[in-house]
Amino acid sequence: MSDDAVQSFGDNDMPPLFHDADQKAIRAQRFYFGWLKWELILLGLGVLVGAFNGITKSVGPVSLVVAPFHVFGIRITTLTYFEIAEAALLTLALLMRLARVITRPERLWYEARAVAESVKSIAWRYAVGGEPFQEAYAPDELQAVLDNRFGGINTDLSQYHAPESVLREQQVTPGMRNVRALPLAARKQVYRDGRVDDQEHWYTRKSGFNHRRALQSHWTLIGVEVAAVLVALLPIGLAAFHLFPLNLQSLAANIAVGGAAWMQAKRYEDLDVSYKVTASELRQVSKDIENQQDEAAWARFVENVEGSMSREHQLWRATRTEN
Repeated sequence: MSDDAVQSFGDNDMPPLFHDADQKAIRAQRFYFGWLKWELILLGLGVLVGAFNGITKSVGPVSLVVAPFHVFGIRITTLTYFEIAEAALLTLALLMRLARVITRPERLWYEARAVAESVKSIAWRYAVGGEPFQEAYAPDELQAVLDNRFGGINTDLSQYHAPESVLREQQVTPGMRNVRALPLAARKQVYRDGRVDDQEHWYTRKSGFNHRRALQSHWTLIGVEVAAVLVALLPIGLAAFHLFPLNLQSLAANIAVGGAAWMQAKRYEDLDVSYKVTASELRQVSKDIENQQDEAAWARFVENVEGSMSREHQLWRATRTEN
């Protein structure tokens, strides 16, 4: 096998179960944050429409009253178009929240991501000869261990269910076999480049991204809260000039609350810290790889590294699930 082929080992060489779980996790995550985003936007728009309704009532005779109509035998004569629009927007926001509560896409996201990461860890252990897939195993024993590991992944899941067609596929890919057939020195290089350094770069990049998002979100919320204070004082100044009272405090407050809810869901600061720590640990791991001189030491080393990565992901899942 050429060096280029060795270095290309990565997610494309993962088992079919990984790809299924990975795609479902991505879709569920997008669904969760997409619906949350539009729920907050609709709430803000509802409050904004309500504020405009108050303005129209304060400037003079209301000219936007809907023609009288009946609801369950009750005659409605004073409802404005703004009030109807506000009710419709808030109702849509409520329906989106109900959809999220009923479908719980975040559960599928967490479980599918857990499966994908577990499968990836098994694949890497198998490919590079880490425990429990040491080079000393006979082929039939190796397959039994592999089947046992894959069989234990779905034991505590309620939302993610892999299709039978995926489970029937061969989970050991050609790429995994090719890497496993390499000598120890080559496998160490593959593991450093494709697993340790790749993960270190990912955590470093994500830490920086979350750090920037946290700062941006904080300064945006500070600006909104300052605006809320100014808006709260604005009616006093306008009244002195006999102008209509403009009261948008509720809108500013709603934007601030919505922004805080979005930050809580995204957990920018928590992820910045945890990703930074993990990236630092992986940089040290990369330096320690060359110290593993034989197959036994290498198998234990890979087991420890993969165990650390699994614990980091379990912590991520636990902090998400408890909210």
